[in-house]
Amino acid sequence: MPTSSAIPALHGKVSSTVVAGGMITAGSRDGVQSQIWLQDERELKRQRRKQSNRESACRSRLRKQAECDELAQRADVLNEENATLQAEVSRIRSEYEQLLSENASLKERLGEKHD
Repeated sequence: MPTSSAIPALHGKVSSTVVAGGMITAGSRDGVQSQIWLQDERELKRQRRKQSNRESACRSRLRKQAECDELAQRADVLNEENATLQAEVSRIRSEYEQLLSENASLKERLGEKHD
């Protein structure tokens, strides 16, 4: 009488293979191969998705860098424009002070003539 650990022999046309956790018959072998194929297909999709995400992240970083470069260039242009406007304001203030002084001088001279 066979012990409980012995694997009974299969008789007939069904071939079998011993694998971890039991025995696979020829009919179930197609299912296992199909399952392995599905796992491989899932792994390929996962790898493609990871690569696509890497490329997308790279494009995003490049886009962000381009935006930063553009903003830095715009800041430079605006700083130059600001400096030009500040110089013009300073020139106009100086001219205004000069005209005020000239106006006061003319008023004083006019007052002297009427005295």
